[in-house]
Amino acid sequence: MRIDSRQRRTLGLLLATGLICSFAGCNPMSAFLMNRTGLAYYDSGDYTAATKEFQRAVADHPNNPDYIYNLASAVRKQGQIAKAEQFYRQALEIDPGHQPSYHGLARLMVDSGRGIAAAELLGMWATAEVWRPEPHVELAWLARESGNIAGAERHLLNALRASPSHPVVTAHLGQLYQDSGQSDRATAMYQRSLFSDWYQPEVRSRLASLREQGVGIGQPTTTLAANPNPSFTTPIYNTVTQPTALLTPQLTP
Repeated sequence: MRIDSRQRRTLGLLLATGLICSFAGCNPMSAFLMNRTGLAYYDSGDYTAATKEFQRAVADHPNNPDYIYNLASAVRKQGQIAKAEQFYRQALEIDPGHQPSYHGLARLMVDSGRGIAAAELLGMWATAEVWRPEPHVELAWLARESGNIAGAERHLLNALRASPSHPVVTAHLGQLYQDSGQSDRATAMYQRSLFSDWYQPEVRSRLASLREQGVGIGQPTTTLAANPNPSFTTPIYNTVTQPTALLTPQLTP
């Protein structure tokens, strides 16, 4: 089989494109591996090395908001606040509903004395995506940060209206009720959360703790194992920061 000049040019272009991609990016799998390496550095406290790996991941996969968020988290750990904010906003430009970046940016604003700006940021998100529970979860977190427990409950109930069976929303409500001494209501919410998603070790631990105190004894418990969810994925998001300490925070893998 002979290759004419036009085919040679096409083949040469494809080879050149492949070489460019190998040196300059275009490799989602490579980005995934570098992100995982960055995660290991981050977990070990080496934020400089983590930053370099996350930068390489972003270079290979520039439209992945999770990688950009992880980069923002790493540079923030090094005190580069302005750069972290820039990366959070960059992630939100790519994905306007990216909850980790909303939380990271709001957390940064609160820590920088810009609580009002954080409230405006999350409020605008809730207005733009009224059907989603996540903005209300973040607003509840912000309310708890300022000691406004009633406001936190109101926002979580708004989230519950948006998604009545959301396991994280009900888990956060359970935590709020438990922390405010409303043990029976906490038990009911934890049960409801586990009915939607059984694989939540922290929620099960909290419920067991309440039962050891005699709370909810005599109430039916069979619903807890009635609907195990084999397709479990980490609720809402799996990142370096989360709305409360209920779930162990991690970077995005």
